[in-house]
Amino acid sequence: MQQFNFPTTIYFGDGAVKACAKSIKENGAKKVLLVTDATLINLGTARLIENALIAAGLEVALFADTHPNPTEVDVEQGAKHYIQHHCDALVGLGGGSPIDTAKVIAIAATHEGPLAQFDDVQGGDQLINGSLLPPIYAIPTTAGTGSEVGRSGVIITRESNSKTIIFHPQLMPRIAVLEPRLT
Repeated sequence: MQQFNFPTTIYFGDGAVKACAKSIKENGAKKVLLVTDATLINLGTARLIENALIAAGLEVALFADTHPNPTEVDVEQGAKHYIQHHCDALVGLGGGSPIDTAKVIAIAATHEGPLAQFDDVQGGDQLINGSLLPPIYAIPTTAGTGSEVGRSGVIITRESNSKTIIFHPQLMPRIAVLEPRLT
């Protein structure tokens, strides 16, 4: 396994998931919300990640109701799950959709109001208090979106009924896991 910093810490290679799980625990998390989708549940990939997180001493709540083009409802349900299960960190597992959903759940779980108010085009980043956002970790299973090292999430909001960019520097995942067996 190799480590790079860009500025997200990137764990690359065999053992990267295990190293990330250990780092999440060492950084003080106790219970993570694992955000994924139905495909990765069916493939058993989510179970592999869940087991690695548990082996590192973390509790895991699972949220797998992310759509290929995530919506405000996906985020609201995920935020409700995050709060109900008393989570203190988020792990996005999958393509850009679950990772983006995890990022925006961090906002919805800590800020009031509809997601449209956080639209980057409207200056919504100014309404986000970065110190309230829980840590986010990303485990991509696809290549191409770059969401695992980006500072925004793309969500379809009710107000616009179109993809909306929600941006804040604190949305950048702390660690991105690039483990070839997962792609």
